[in-house]
Amino acid sequence: MPKFWTIKDDETLRAFNDFVIGAMPGGKVTVKFVGEDSTHSQNALIWAIYRDIAEKTGNGVVETRRFCKLHFGVPILRANCPEFATIYDKVLKPQAYEAKMELMDWLDVTSAKEFNKKMASEYIETIIREYSEKGILIEQAQAEKLPYL
Repeated sequence: MPKFWTIKDDETLRAFNDFVIGAMPGGKVTVKFVGEDSTHSQNALIWAIYRDIAEKTGNGVVETRRFCKLHFGVPILRANCPEFATIYDKVLKPQAYEAKMELMDWLDVTSAKEFNKKMASEYIETIIREYSEKGILIEQAQAEKLPYL
């Protein structure tokens, strides 16, 4: 199972170094530096929100994820990435709604390299706002207090 590290101080850096040194003899260590991409904590929060919505609406997590990506993620990505907007408008926009929903399983939206931290924050805020307007409060997001925004 992967282990994720957020190194913010010398103590965490020492613990990370100890982990790497301990893992090297018998294991494999892959280090990924996260810059302006959406963060692991944002992705974890997004999935927690999907699960919370699915539980409260009776829809599955897959259906909830598809809906959020299509209705909230696609507009954010289209607004911030002209190349995506051009391709989406040409190829996907003419498709039937059901086909678009199915395509959300395969289309990089929130995981696209262009979908950065700011866009992920907007995505999370939009989901929370839209569902709260429907009377569905996102408990996970409220508990987290969105510390990365």
